[in-house]
Amino acid sequence: QLVVNTPAGQKVVTVLPDQAIKNLLATGIINSLSGTTDLDGSTKLEVRNNKLVYKVDGLKTRKILGFIPVTTDATAFVSADDGTTVATEQSFVSNIVDLISP
Repeated sequence: QLVVNTPAGQKVVTVLPDQAIKNLLATGIINSLSGTTDLDGSTKLEVRNNKLVYKVDGLKTRKILGFIPVTTDATAFVSADDGTTVATEQSFVSNIVDLISP
């Protein structure tokens, strides 16, 4: 078991960062990491809403009108307990691209 000390007390980490990233890539929440590897700062362990999560900075590629590729930044928060995606954040421009992408 991996135990992490947080301001809220000790938390057990059951999902490692590489598995969290694999889950995000497999589900299409992100298409790639913002850096070259997960060790360069694109993944951080932090506390969000009193839960231990991985903050993963990635890139999402979409096609506007079905043929114009656009890559935007996307941030996903993955639970360190069960590996589920807790939340995602993206810019206003990314939200607009989502609306006009099939």
